[in-house]
Amino acid sequence: MESWVLIPLMALSIPIIAILTSARNKNGKSNTKKIENDLKQLQIENLELKQRLENIETIVAEPDWQIDKTLNSGINNENNRLK
Repeated sequence: MESWVLIPLMALSIPIIAILTSARNKNGKSNTKKIENDLKQLQIENLELKQRLENIETIVAEPDWQIDKTLNSGINNENNRLK
């Protein structure tokens, strides 16, 4: 091709590229917002699970928790035995 044809083609391609780029940026922004929302939800869920785990650890590791007494009293009780 000759150079006189390339110059108008290049001039016309600039707006087309600008339109395509702006459309791509809009899609990217919506994806970014979706990812940010998902991240916030996961952070909240992670915090809730950590709190639940701490509660379970407290219950299991608590020194006043007397599972042996509870189990032994159930075994020694005649009403709880199978006949």
